[in-house]
Amino acid sequence: MSNGVLSAHTTSRGDYIMVGYYRSSGGSLTAKLGYERHSVNNWWAYQNMSNVPFHYDKQTGLTASCSAMIGKLYTSGGSSYATPPVDPC
Repeated sequence: MSNGVLSAHTTSRGDYIMVGYYRSSGGSLTAKLGYERHSVNNWWAYQNMSNVPFHYDKQTGLTASCSAMIGKLYTSGGSSYATPPVDPC
């Protein structure tokens, strides 16, 4: 990912996740952030991510679990990016 940094953060109980994308450069972009947990993808809505530099993020509370989570970004053009797994426990 040459135009920014995708990250995922969780609590030590695995009851919260924040997925962030810091976009440092580039042109027009429409994309959505999401996360994978228990082999299931969960997505927030598409948004315009054309402002640079800018930090885009989404977060949600979850049922506590020690399952690893993966932050994701999916562009309207079909490109997909993922973070390394985040182990909460």
